Amino acid sequence: MKAKKHSGSKGFIFFGRKDDGNQLLWEAGGWKNQDSMIHAHVNGRNSVLTQRLFTVEIGVEYELALEVEGRRIRVFIDGELISETEDILVQGREVSAGIVFADMEKRQLEVEAFGVSGYALHDENSFETPDRIKPETKRMHTKDSENDYLFPKHSITVLRVK
Repeated sequence: MKAKKHSGSKGFIFFGRKDDGNQLLWEAGGWKNQDSMIHAHVNGRNSVLTQRLFTVEIGVEYELALEVEGRRIRVFIDGELISETEDILVQGREVSAGIVFADMEKRQLEVEAFGVSGYALHDENSFETPDRIKPETKRMHTKDSENDYLFPKHSITVLRVK
């Protein structure tokens, strides 16, 4: 499709829409006209799947292309691939994954895993219960720059490699 900005702060393309709380969104010229983002809204909760710097100029016509194949999403502006991602749903079960730390020497690495899990999806901290949800830290060592890791259901995990 072709698009031209005449005014306003951002532009949206909704796709994969079931209802207001369940849809995917491509936002061009978002946050102060500085980025292009793909969002997923699932049961009213929003998460950014990918983000890249991009500014939309007023009066300039853009050729926009959106490709969706299964859960894989690619967006193009003027023929250039701007973002590529996969919309992976929150897992309702544990997921075991092999992690390979590419381009690292074949040696044992120290890894800290910071994670939040074990809570209901609607749980949140409040002034009455400020510590209801808090991250936990696990430490592990890899074997030859590789390791298996069990990601708990409904979790988010950040790995710090030393």
